[in-house]
Amino acid sequence: MQTGKITSSIRIGGISFGSTIERFGEGIFGQIPPIPAGVAGAISAAGVDGLAEGHGFEAEDVVDVHWTEDGEAKCARGLTVGVAEATEIEWDAYSSLEGDALPDEDTEVVVSKQVTINKMSFDGTSVEMIAAKCTKAAVVDFRTDEASKKAAKLIAEEAWSYYSGQEGDNPLTGVTITRIGSRQPDDFSETSAPRCPLPAPITTNGVGTMKSFRDAKDREWTISLTIGSAMRIRDKLKVDLLQPEQGTPPLMTRLGTDEMLLAEILLALMEGQFEKNEMTEQDVMNSFDGKTFLAAQTALYDELSDFFQSRGRADRAAAMKKQSATIQKAIQTATEKIEALDIDEVIHGVTSGSSPEPSESTPDP
Repeated sequence: MQTGKITSSIRIGGISFGSTIERFGEGIFGQIPPIPAGVAGAISAAGVDGLAEGHGFEAEDVVDVHWTEDGEAKCARGLTVGVAEATEIEWDAYSSLEGDALPDEDTEVVVSKQVTINKMSFDGTSVEMIAAKCTKAAVVDFRTDEASKKAAKLIAEEAWSYYSGQEGDNPLTGVTITRIGSRQPDDFSETSAPRCPLPAPITTNGVGTMKSFRDAKDREWTISLTIGSAMRIRDKLKVDLLQPEQGTPPLMTRLGTDEMLLAEILLALMEGQFEKNEMTEQDVMNSFDGKTFLAAQTALYDELSDFFQSRGRADRAAAMKKQSATIQKAIQTATEKIEALDIDEVIHGVTSGSSPEPSESTPDP
């Protein structure tokens, strides 16, 4: 069981007190990624001009535009750059705009590139606690595959949060969040990129990080990688899941080729669930048919990738995804070659005498 806390220290009117809110769930993840500062400019007829040289925007970048109107922060989100010049950008004609409508021409704005800081999906309805904070003003956008669900505008150094039971509805309810993005709209002269902690979310059903699959008897099993489970596997199997690139061949490759090793790792990760399902290790092995084994292998690769992504090791996360994709491609290629065989032609070749001649050392019958 995972625990999340939001702690406040309050002092008003000479009275001070503290408050701690705790929520519990099965899944949890968090990240602290750097995000690039925005760049100042002004709205033009086709986009934004007056940008500093070396602004860094390129064609096909997805950006947001920030400005202030009557003291209120505004943000037009999800504009695609069509043309990028030295000091200006023009919008792609097919840009998909979200949020506020763009302001009038010559309005001073700040343009910021969208950065995806998390690609792990989770059920928004199951969120128990979620929070975000940035060292500079920023926008954190919780999205489905199709659109934004909640775009939280963050004031510099002030946290935004939601926890179950507070007044007001869960802003993520009813959808599956597949991507969390962040943009930094102001303080564009800042030379260092701000950091945006995202200790979120804690979920009741664990879809935030833990991967699951079903066996041949339709029982659900969960694959969860933690420091604790990695250490147990290292001690038991002499395998270090936290360094998948090590070894000859690398461990990430062995997981796709050594079936027995894969089975032992999966059983070690699942052993805490045996008692819950009233099963022994032998019972579990007997319930693993080929389809289940493939589903479990996919869940393991996804869990490893998500673990390294949330750990800030994007290199290892990308390597695990690449290895998983390589395995799937190899299976697909082999299957296509087999299906392309003309069985009649193969049989004809054998029966017509085109098979290899016997060697001279083969005695006559």
